[in-house]
Amino acid sequence: MKVNEDLLEKPDHSHYASCCTRMSEISKFSKRLLIFAVIAHGFMLLLTFFAVPLGALSLMPSLVGSSTSAVFVILQSAELIAMTVLAALGMGRFKICQIILLAIYMLMVFLSFASGFTAVNSIPFAIAVIGSIIGYPAIASFLDYRHLRNVEGFPYFNSLISDNGDSEYKSMYIKQDKTVGNESENVTTPSSDMQDIPDIPHDLTISDLIEADERSRSTENFMLESDDPNCDITDI
Repeated sequence: MKVNEDLLEKPDHSHYASCCTRMSEISKFSKRLLIFAVIAHGFMLLLTFFAVPLGALSLMPSLVGSSTSAVFVILQSAELIAMTVLAALGMGRFKICQIILLAIYMLMVFLSFASGFTAVNSIPFAIAVIGSIIGYPAIASFLDYRHLRNVEGFPYFNSLISDNGDSEYKSMYIKQDKTVGNESENVTTPSSDMQDIPDIPHDLTISDLIEADERSRSTENFMLESDDPNCDITDI
């Protein structure tokens, strides 16, 4: 299947808008399918506890016992729970699970036609038809999502985050100054901004620093007093 040209990766981030829109559509479809699965499968699970056979879903459980047996109830419940789990996994990156669920719905429709219609079989048949209609976009969703996972900007497709160098974004088209290995970049500072800093011996103790500070303060006080016109330096 050909990929939509609007979803193709472009160096100027112009694909972000269409990719973001498509991601939103896939997310809404996944939520809609999951909500339907929880409601429909929950209803059929309730019928299972009342020993009601459900057409195509009851074919395998009926091989091990009647609808009133514990094994039948366990197997049919397991089928419904597994189908719900497929819909839940489709919310994430396992979009293939949505295609599997769609195939199950379509198989239920086919088996319902093959086994004949009854009042009881009409319930799972109607659910399978509705599930097939809701889950029909699963194939396109799977193909587009597989393509979008390899596109620069996935999964948010936000140019602001991308330009700021977010770790989740591939910097294929972003020019960044990088260091080689563990070496840091050399930053040059104009000589006018540099200050002469005297060498400080490494063996100085705290008491030496305190004494040096006191001598500095006394020198400053002496200079301040010498600036006073009433101060006679010869009196010191």
